[in-house]
Amino acid sequence: MPSFEEIEVHRPIGGAVPQLMDFRGRAGHVLFTAADRPTPDSRLAEAQSALRFNRTLDDM
Repeated sequence: MPSFEEIEVHRPIGGAVPQLMDFRGRAGHVLFTAADRPTPDSRLAEAQSALRFNRTLDDM
């Protein structure tokens, strides 16, 4: 995707991600740059639409 500088996934696809209590609950990170505020907002929306999380009963 344009403007993305770094994308890192910390968990395997389909792997479990612990509940977000501390840093171990991170699934990964994305770093991107832009010249104005609307651009990162739209890039963030793109990144979020590409992610899918399946919740289990243990998560509720």
